[in-house]
Amino acid sequence: MSDPMKMKQSGDWIGYTYRVLDAFPFVQGVLYYSAVESGDWGADRGELQPTRFILAVGKPEKDARMLSRDDAAFFPVEEAFVDEGVLYWVFRPLSGNLLAHRLVQSGSLPIGEVRRLLSAVFSHARRLAPKGEYAVVDPLNILETTEGNIRFLYGGASGGLPGLEIPDVEKHWVFGIACLAFRLLTGQSPPEGAAIPPLRRYRGDIPAVWDGAIRQALASDPAARPSLAQLEAGLLKASGEAGGVPQEHGPAFAKPAKGNFPSPAVPGTAAGKDAERRSPSVTPFPAGADRIPGPGGVRRGAAPVPGAEKAAGTGLVPEGRKSPYPVSGEPPPSGSSDSRPFWKSKGLLAALVACIVVLAGLGGYHWLFADKDPADAKSSAVFDPDVEEDPEQAAEWYRQSVEAKKNKQIAQATLMGRKAVSADPGKREYYVHLAELYQMMGDYQSAILLLQEGVKRFPDDAELHDLLALYAYHVKDLKTAESASDRSVQLEPDNPTYLYHRGKIFIARKDLRTAAELIGEAVKRDSDNAVYHHDLAVILFRLGEIDRSIEHAEKAVQLNDSNEKYRMTLGLAHLKKRELLEKDSSLSAKEKKEKQRALAKKAYESFQAATKLNDRYSQAYYYEAMSRFYYGDLEKAKQAVERAIVLDSDRASYHYQLAVILTAQGKKSEAIKALEKAVKLEPGNDRYKKALAKLKSN
Repeated sequence: MSDPMKMKQSGDWIGYTYRVLDAFPFVQGVLYYSAVESGDWGADRGELQPTRFILAVGKPEKDARMLSRDDAAFFPVEEAFVDEGVLYWVFRPLSGNLLAHRLVQSGSLPIGEVRRLLSAVFSHARRLAPKGEYAVVDPLNILETTEGNIRFLYGGASGGLPGLEIPDVEKHWVFGIACLAFRLLTGQSPPEGAAIPPLRRYRGDIPAVWDGAIRQALASDPAARPSLAQLEAGLLKASGEAGGVPQEHGPAFAKPAKGNFPSPAVPGTAAGKDAERRSPSVTPFPAGADRIPGPGGVRRGAAPVPGAEKAAGTGLVPEGRKSPYPVSGEPPPSGSSDSRPFWKSKGLLAALVACIVVLAGLGGYHWLFADKDPADAKSSAVFDPDVEEDPEQAAEWYRQSVEAKKNKQIAQATLMGRKAVSADPGKREYYVHLAELYQMMGDYQSAILLLQEGVKRFPDDAELHDLLALYAYHVKDLKTAESASDRSVQLEPDNPTYLYHRGKIFIARKDLRTAAELIGEAVKRDSDNAVYHHDLAVILFRLGEIDRSIEHAEKAVQLNDSNEKYRMTLGLAHLKKRELLEKDSSLSAKEKKEKQRALAKKAYESFQAATKLNDRYSQAYYYEAMSRFYYGDLEKAKQAVERAIVLDSDRASYHYQLAVILTAQGKKSEAIKALEKAVKLEPGNDRYKKALAKLKSN
């Protein structure tokens, strides 16, 4: 029998909704970076495909999906569910910088900055500990938000999570905070299985009272440790120098499918309005230098880190300090709950440090998100100033980079690629190769800077201009994107890819007519491209050209009948055409009714096909219910909308649609309950309130 907590690989699915892009061993379980593959989304409003970080917590002992957590202390979880016996938390779009990243860069921190961080941790601990709630106090589990606050990712009520028991929550906090203080001050983790040496041996400016308080809190015997209040008084009353301000870096963005911009959603629909589409802002640490992910970058065939599962039960956890948070779904060891988990071993930490050093040299801080204007970056970020021009050496570095890329050692490949282009900036293929590596790492800013230098040296290279347009588009630098795309189309006016990309830029500019013309030209030159047909169908839908929209949506489905979004677009176009028939005065009432019924049938067939392709696609069930209602099949319409509600019970429109169907079936009391639920979910919706009042008065 397979282990349900075994790390999933790139391309695997979680709950039929989330497609794994990358995976990372975490303080508890496995953290996955995943694409959200249900619902409509698109770039027509300058938005990217939604992605989420998902934590595989472990095997739930009870049916509880998610315990109540303090959002002031923990980063919010927007969804929790059990799939194949594993509890998953889906985090809201992450917004901030992992403290671990800053520490690996800087080592230790100034005394004043340590005081600030510890003060924030104590504030959370004082509030949570009396309620029996805890957090893993480790830099890898601490998110520094843009507002200057801190949030924990993993944690909650003591004893309420899979395989985790903490006999003394307060002493757990004390030990964790002391470990964090030791790390912040010295740049190292406390020695395992040995006496704690004086901290002042590491640096002379550590106050003596801090030294004593931290060493006492790290005592192997929990009874010998101070209380939380005593530790806070000992650490925060000591004087120290002012702390520094965290440095901000460029944003991270989701990787597009190679050569294509993301597909748009059908606008003007509930699906298009309600879907969450923010791109990720934080990427966690990989498990080694050869596992650098690009946010959204699918690494096909990626495998779990060798030995990661085995390490959880080895000597990496010192004697007498058993780990309170198992990492591979195994039952927790008995005894004390005070230790470091496997990912804090010296070997793995060294790999993390090496990985970050490589990235720091590249300017590739792809898990940070602070906004930064690309124009502010200097050209010195493109070339390595320490590399002299040497074409022969450049060719060797390029060979090494290509080999490292084949072995999925992306950080090493990028480092060698940058050296190659620095040693021989006249080689056009070096720019394309390095830009793709930056894309794989999610570092679009570096790719833009590189390609801006490349198009200066190769002004007539259409591909370089198109690549520049692609990456600039994804960081919403539309001015750069439009200029570069215009040049690529000038150079190769018959290239459908360049026409399509230019059309996407005009969608972002909200010039749908020009976008339709450009993507229409792309369709003429590549009529077998389902993406082109589908995106043109969406644009035509928004322009009100419904017959043409149906034509291209049908063609997209014909070319790719396994894409539920294409089915969704086709169904919505049929519904829209049915609606427009109401205004057709040339038809008799009978003809109009027959045509509308036929269109409703085509619509529900499209939506039903979408649900067969993705049985967790709640919006497809919702629109199937609507179409079946128009067709007159009330019982199946009711079944479809009830399925939509099971999948997403917080959509007021679903409950309203159920009420409409129940009313038509003569089930007034049930319809009232459904409408009351809709009003409760959207109390400001006058349509729902008026419908409820009218139904109650009849």
